[in-house]
Amino acid sequence: CNYNQVIYDIGDYVDKVYILKTGKLSVETFIEISDQNTYPVGPKEWEKREVRKQILYKVRTIMPGEIFGHEELIKSDDMY
Repeated sequence: CNYNQVIYDIGDYVDKVYILKTGKLSVETFIEISDQNTYPVGPKEWEKREVRKQILYKVRTIMPGEIFGHEELIKSDDMY
């Protein structure tokens, strides 16, 4: 695999288990954050705005010799 290559994504059907031979692998997910803010727009008038953003969150790092994909394989077997 190449640097920054996605091996599988959330919701993908997984039919393989991997063993990392060399290098490091990051397991990441997106987290959505939302916040509501209220701003005055007149003497007795307020406007509400919802701000949403997604951040990429690093769940863990897989090191050489570690196995990955087995949990997703088991979950995807349960779905089909």
